[in-house]
This record gives sequence, structure tokens and C-alpha cells, in this order.
Amino acid sequence: MSSGLERIRKAAEQGRLTLGYETTLKALRAGRVEVVFTAANAPEELVEDVKHYAELAGVAYSPLAATSDAIGTAARKQYPVSIIGILKEE
Repeated sequence: MSSGLERIRKAAEQGRLTLGYETTLKALRAGRVEVVFTAANAPEELVEDVKHYAELAGVAYSPLAATSDAIGTAARKQYPVSIIGILKEE
């Protein structure tokens, strides 16, 4: 399993995930995100936005080779997730 998916799985156990484009962007703007992951099959225009905001916020961005289905499973969801952020520990 990729280390990105493993990090997502651990963060899901701790309740430190933000799922989806809009909620991840809100968390990025608020400075609450540690790292952002995108699925291999995420829409390119959304990926570009996420990369831009991650760069502005000084947050690590990591594209995954995994599909949105695999990311959703790692996040313990029964639906695909194309964009996901791991929140900073409080």
C-alpha cells in the first residue's frame, strides 16, 4: 500500500480528514491543513486549484497514483474521494 494511503487511513482513525474539493479548500484557506492528496482520476481543473491554494498556504501537495475509489476506501468511506486533506493536530 502506498504511504499516502496509509497516512490517510491513520488520519481517518484520528478524525483528522477533510473530504472533497470545497471543504479542503476552506480548510486550506483557514490554515488547518497539513497535506493535501489528489486522486489519479481527479478532474484536472480541480487539481490545479488545489495545487495553487496549497502553494499559497505553504502546504505539502501530493498527487497519488491511486483512484478516487481507493482513496475513499482508505478514508473509510463508501464513496469515491478525489481530493482529501489531512488536518493539523490541534
